[in-house]
Amino acid sequence: MVECVNSNSKTDNSLKPSPFSKEEMMDYYSRLEKELTKCFGKPTSFEPLNKEKAGPAFSEYKVNEECTFRVEFRPSAGSYYVSLKCTNSVERKHFLIREDKDAPGDDFDKENYYKPAGKDDIVTDKETGYQYV
Repeated sequence: MVECVNSNSKTDNSLKPSPFSKEEMMDYYSRLEKELTKCFGKPTSFEPLNKEKAGPAFSEYKVNEECTFRVEFRPSAGSYYVSLKCTNSVERKHFLIREDKDAPGDDFDKENYYKPAGKDDIVTDKETGYQYV
């Protein structure tokens, strides 16, 4: 599972708080939900966002039997969290295949390669301040 979380929490030490208001966090959630709907169609399950109550909301998109995307809006003690999760239920295998197998220096393996996301894999949009993995 890969998860990206944005929060305006002033107390959560695991996240750098964003300067966004409650309304901006709800707008951010709505934009993510619209983008996922454009990509994958209607959500397979959801709890709509109630902008008056600012209660929890989510939309989940089952892309196929292997992959699910879920966007969530969560309030917590005056703070607001928006997360985007991608879950793959089966291991994926990716192979590098070289066209010229007799080329000198061809000592690579056809093995799975997985790289966990780190600080260098996170990009910040300068205009909005949103972060992407």
